[in-house]
Amino acid sequence: MVGNLTNIEDMLTKHFQKNVKLFIQNEEFKSGQFILFRSTLWHNNFYIEFHIKGPKKIDLVKIPYPFRVEEHVEDNLLYFDYRLTMLSPSTEIINIINKYKPKDQMALNKFYNSVLEIHFQ
Repeated sequence: MVGNLTNIEDMLTKHFQKNVKLFIQNEEFKSGQFILFRSTLWHNNFYIEFHIKGPKKIDLVKIPYPFRVEEHVEDNLLYFDYRLTMLSPSTEIINIINKYKPKDQMALNKFYNSVLEIHFQ
């Protein structure tokens, strides 16, 4: 199922207390028990805060709102899509965005032009 921003909360609520693994570009960057999320659309620059309980502490992971969401219920999987082609189908607009991105790859946000995979168990 392809979702929009209005149903992200419904998708996430189904997975409370489950184990979660977050992957970006096929690399796991956070895992643990999914205990809470908070939508900070109006308070914190369009982020969703995930609270993930690890072996020693509870981590706060700020994830920007995606351009598109895809849910695979049977696989307990969510995709948050940040690819520029999902933001706009216009190549002119994408070229303008790319013109202003930092030249240094290290300065780019890890979510830039990628897909976040969220696996629930």
